[in-house]
Amino acid sequence: VCIEGKGFKEITKVLKPLDLVVYNGHVIIVINDKEMIESRLSAGGVVKVQSAERLKELIEKKKKIPCDDPSLAMRSKAHFLIRRFFS
Repeated sequence: VCIEGKGFKEITKVLKPLDLVVYNGHVIIVINDKEMIESRLSAGGVVKVQSAERLKELIEKKKKIPCDDPSLAMRSKAHFLIRRFFS
């Protein structure tokens, strides 16, 4: 999914169920337009999170940069991407 150079609001509009938000060592699965699931050790395992809040946290608090390059997202702690395997 093309997200490079897009901001938080633009990214939330393109998310679809079963999209994967991927960054170095982590995968978040989009359930629907409002929720995602991910494994969080600090929360005791797999948790459901609000999509908007989680994306905002990635971009603003964790300083992650949206990108379209899978190799960059896998080796850089500063980037993330969204993968979609079917439409």
